[in-house]
Amino acid sequence: MARSTPASRLRRLLRERGVSAADLARKLAVSQPTVHAWVTGLHGIRWTNARRVAKALDVTPAWLMFGADAVAEGAAQGADELALLRLFREVGEAEQAALLRRLATIRRKQDAAAKE
Repeated sequence: MARSTPASRLRRLLRERGVSAADLARKLAVSQPTVHAWVTGLHGIRWTNARRVAKALDVTPAWLMFGADAVAEGAAQGADELALLRLFREVGEAEQAALLRRLATIRRKQDAAAKE
């Protein structure tokens, strides 16, 4: 089974909601080529834009970016995860975005290492 990506989740959302890429571009006040790049996976969606896209399509940014299960999203699985979640919620939006970028980088490196 193919791995779910932000691009594939965005394509699915647009299809399910009957929204075109052009409609989304107008709603977000971004260019159609920008939305096309997100939908095709040519460019990733930055966290600030993911929040806007998620709000426009009525999903969470975490689900859009990472495919997090909506039910499990708020539930910590152990003391360390709960502590991490609490700390994450205490920092500002810019710091949250930086942390998510760093974690995404770590995950990509782990995925690449696993393929070797």
